[in-house]
Amino acid sequence: MSPRISTVYSLLEQDILRNLVTLKMLNSHASAMSFELRRDGDAWGLLSLLPVQESNWDRKVYPDCRYVAFIDGNSAVTKKQLLAHLPETDLIVKTSDVTIRELLDRDERATKINSFRSFTTGQTPIDYESNLPQMAEYDKDAWAMFQSNGYEDEELTRYFDNGARWFGIRSSGQLVSVCFVFQNHRNIWEVAGVYTATDHRRHGRAKQTVLCALGYLQKSHLTPRYQAKWDNLASIALAKSCGLVGFLQVDHYLLRTG
Repeated sequence: MSPRISTVYSLLEQDILRNLVTLKMLNSHASAMSFELRRDGDAWGLLSLLPVQESNWDRKVYPDCRYVAFIDGNSAVTKKQLLAHLPETDLIVKTSDVTIRELLDRDERATKINSFRSFTTGQTPIDYESNLPQMAEYDKDAWAMFQSNGYEDEELTRYFDNGARWFGIRSSGQLVSVCFVFQNHRNIWEVAGVYTATDHRRHGRAKQTVLCALGYLQKSHLTPRYQAKWDNLASIALAKSCGLVGFLQVDHYLLRTG
């Protein structure tokens, strides 16, 4: 059945960190998405479909696919049922679910083509730096750096209209390292857009900006989420050096069903 969007949020928010990827897409693209919910008592499974063309990032990375599919829930049975009834077209399945991952690994039609690691604060309190000012206003140099990481003007405008803040280091009057934070879902905020000019890398600039971003989130009583591609070893090392710990692995599978 097709559930109300309030029901979708209610179910996914039972475990916000585990279902964060789907929740983030809902916050940006709910009106374009379709849903199928299967329930058996307290057991449930949810299929969420996002047209690839609705997402700037997915449109660039997966232009030949029609949908991105997310399968969440607390029931292996219902999740298997939903996986077996995906649309008959090439699509991307994004999953952090062990059951779905194991099924796709055994499916000859499926190929894992991407993987991302997510990090957040651990149980040990950290005294983050906060000596860089947090800024909300537009800066052409900062925006150029964010765009070099794939962010588009429309996306940045949406984030900053919703309270995003950026942090930057200048050297001889030039902006050399930046990052920004934006609301992902409720009190979960993303640390994103980390970029350091080539001539200023390997000098701890990125770590300084990220630590200041984390300090801002900590003082604001917000929970950070830092994401890195599985093979971006420098970004993963940066997260760990800032005291962050891994909590989620999201794999992207190309499923050729057509």
